[in-house]
Amino acid sequence: METEEIRDDVVSLPKNDEESAQTGSLKRKTNPPIFRLPLEIIAQIFGYCVPSQHSEHKKLQWLSFTHVCRAWRSIALNDGSLWTCIRLNYHNLAKAMFERSKSSVLDVEISWLFHSTRPNERHLLGEVQRQLHRIRHLRLYLAAGAREDNKPNIYFLSQLSQPAPLLRLLHITGNDFTLPANLLGGEAPLLTHLQLGSCFLSWSSPLLANLIHFELHGPGHINIPTPEQLLDVLRAMPLLETLCLVRMLPKHIPRSEDIQLSKLHTLSLAGDLSGCDGLLSNLVFPETTTFSLECDVEVEDTSSFESLISHFPRIFLAKPSLADTRGEDLRGTKTMCIDLEDDYRTARVVIDAWNRAIPVDLQEHSMYMEELPPCIRLMLRWDHQALSDVEEDLEHIFGSLPMGSVETLHMQCSGLDREEDDTHILVRCLGDLPFISPNLETIVVAGNDLVYRLSCVFQVLDYVDVSTSPPTLAFPALRSLVLLSGTAGCWSRFESTDMTELLHMLRHRLQLKGKRLEVLAARGYRQLDADEVRLLNEVVGELKDAPDPVDVDNAWY
Repeated sequence: METEEIRDDVVSLPKNDEESAQTGSLKRKTNPPIFRLPLEIIAQIFGYCVPSQHSEHKKLQWLSFTHVCRAWRSIALNDGSLWTCIRLNYHNLAKAMFERSKSSVLDVEISWLFHSTRPNERHLLGEVQRQLHRIRHLRLYLAAGAREDNKPNIYFLSQLSQPAPLLRLLHITGNDFTLPANLLGGEAPLLTHLQLGSCFLSWSSPLLANLIHFELHGPGHINIPTPEQLLDVLRAMPLLETLCLVRMLPKHIPRSEDIQLSKLHTLSLAGDLSGCDGLLSNLVFPETTTFSLECDVEVEDTSSFESLISHFPRIFLAKPSLADTRGEDLRGTKTMCIDLEDDYRTARVVIDAWNRAIPVDLQEHSMYMEELPPCIRLMLRWDHQALSDVEEDLEHIFGSLPMGSVETLHMQCSGLDREEDDTHILVRCLGDLPFISPNLETIVVAGNDLVYRLSCVFQVLDYVDVSTSPPTLAFPALRSLVLLSGTAGCWSRFESTDMTELLHMLRHRLQLKGKRLEVLAARGYRQLDADEVRLLNEVVGELKDAPDPVDVDNAWY
C-alpha cells in the first residue's frame, strides 16, 4: 500500500520547468499575502525578533518592524509582551517601554551609575519603584570606578524598598558595598535566584530563604559569615540546585550536622583550602553534581589537604550507574586534563575531568575543550612556592586520582625548563600516575619543549633503574600520542634533539610492549623530512595529520 502511494506521488510531480513554474505561480495565488495574516500570528512573529532577557546581544535592530507600516506599528504597540525586556541604559526607549508593556511582567536591567541630579535617571528610578510589583527579573550592574562613588548606588538601592511579589531573579554587581537592610522590604516570596557580586546582604535577610540558585562573589575579607551563619543559611535552602561561593567562606568550618542538598547539580567554591574543605565536609549532594573547587593552599594546611583528598572518590564521578540519552556509559572519569604551572612565585595545578570521551581537535592549538565544560574542576594554588617545594603534595594528589576509567589524558606544563632538575621535578610530581592508568589509550601533550619533556617522563618512568628492577611499562594501554605545539599561531620545528628523544622513547616502548604505537599526531610543527618520516614509521603505525615530507635543506622555516 505504501509503495503504491509513493508511486502516485512520483507520477504527480511536475514533468518540466514550465509546469513547475506554473504550479508555483498557482500556489502563490492561493496563499494569502502577509497583510492578510491574523494579527496574533504577526505579533507572534514579532516576538521571535525581540531579544530575551538571557540574550548577550541585546541590540535594537528589532525595533525596525515598528517603522515598516502603520499596520505593523499598531500591532507592535498594542502587544505589551513585546516591550517587557527593559534596559535602562536607553533612557527614552525605557520610558516608552514601561508604558507600552502595559500590565505585562517585566525583566529590567540597569548598568549605569545612578546620579540623583539627572532628571532622566530620577524619573526612571521612580518608574522602577512604581513597577516593582510586576518585575520578574531584576539585574543591576552598579560597579563604580572607586568606592567613594558608591553613595549614589546605595541611595538608588535604598529607594527599592517596596515588596516585589513576582520577583524570581535578583542579580546585583557592586563595588564592595553593603546592601540596604530594607531592600525590597525583605519581601520577595517567589525569589529563587540570587546572585551578588562585591555587594553584601545581611546573613539574616529573609531574602536568603528557599533559594534554588545562590551565588556570592566577594574580595575575601568583607561580610564573611561565621560558620554557624553560613550553615544555617544553607539549611534554609533544601531545594538548592546551584551553589557558588567565591571568596565568601570562613577559614575554619567545624563538622556539624549534614546538610542535605539532594537537588544540587552545580557546586562551585573558591577560597582558602581549610574553608572549602570544611564546607564540603558538611554537605551531602548527588554524585551527578558538577563540581568546581579553587583553593589557596598554605604550608600549614596539612590536615585540610588530607581531608580534601578523602573527598576524591565522591568528587571524581565514582558513579554506580549512569547513562545519557544516547546510551553512552558515563560511569567514572573518561577524559582528564592536567595543567601544571610554575612562574617562580606561584605553583599551580588545574585538574579538569569529563565523564565522556572528548575528541581531540587537531585544528586548534588549544588543549582545552571549551565547548564542553568539565564535570569536575580542581585548582590548587601555592603562593610564594615553586613546584619543587610542593612535590610531595602533587605526588599525593596524582596518586589519589581515580585513573582506572580514564581513557584520554591531556597534559600541559609551563614554567619548567629543559634542565635536568626540572625534568626530575615533573617526574616526581606525577609519581605513580602512569602506573595507575591501565585503560589510558590517548595522551595529548601541549606546551613548549613537549617532546623532550614527554620523552624524559616516559624513559624515567619506564625503566626507573634497570640494573636493580625489571622494566615497568608506563601507560600500558597507550595507543595514540598527540603533540600540540605551545606556540599559538606559529609553526615550530622538530629539533634534532627532539626527534632523537622521541625516537628513543618510542623504540623503548616498542621493546617493552612488543608492538608499535598505533598513532602519532602532531600539530603546529613544520614538515618532517623524508628521513624523519622513515624513522618514525619504524616505531609508529600511522603518522596522523602529518604534512608530506619535504627536503629539509630547501624548506622555509
